[in-house]
Amino acid sequence: MLEQAQDTISNLEQYKVEVSNRLNNLDAEEVKVLANMYGSPELIMIGKIIGPEVSQALAEGVNEISRSLQQKGQEAVATQERQPIRAGLGAR
Repeated sequence: MLEQAQDTISNLEQYKVEVSNRLNNLDAEEVKVLANMYGSPELIMIGKIIGPEVSQALAEGVNEISRSLQQKGQEAVATQERQPIRAGLGAR
C-alpha cells in the first residue's frame, strides 16, 4: 500500500513537471490568453476538474512566466532610458 502511494506521488510530481514544461513552451500570445483567463469562471472550473495539486503547479508556472515577462519589459524600458537622444537637424 505504501509503495502504491509513493508511485502515485511520483506520478503526480512527474505530471506537474510536464505541465510546467508545457507552460514554458507557450508562445507570447498563448501566455497572454492564459493570463487573461486568470480568475475567470472557466479557469476556476478547469481547476476544480484537474485538482488543487495540478492547479497550483499551473498557477506557479503562470506566475513565473508573468514575472519573466515583466522583468523583460522593465529591462527594455531601462535600455530605452539609457539611449542618448540624438540632436535633430535643427539643433545647431
